[in-house]
Amino acid sequence: MKLTELNPQWISEEGGVKAGILFTCPHCLKARLFVPFVPMKVSEQYDLLAFNGIPQDQLHHIAVGAKGKSWTQNGKGFDQLSLTPSVDASPSGCWHGFITDGETK
Repeated sequence: MKLTELNPQWISEEGGVKAGILFTCPHCLKARLFVPFVPMKVSEQYDLLAFNGIPQDQLHHIAVGAKGKSWTQNGKGFDQLSLTPSVDASPSGCWHGFITDGETK
């Protein structure tokens, strides 16, 4: 499935620096998955999502990156994005896979 079909959204820190990506889970098509590009605590991830306008009542539906874990991004735009390592939201019943060249695998 193409990442662009999963309502992707850049999540930025103050100053506009990209700090991660938020997208709909390709497995359940309900949960929103947040993948941070910089290490941060889970509480910091929730604060960052709130800073980006994600309503507080949606936060319990968002699977966030593990404490202190971050992913490396390559490519420009959602249609070219590749992330390493894999995104593993399986502990919350969601998707485990890769984003490679804008595709979820």
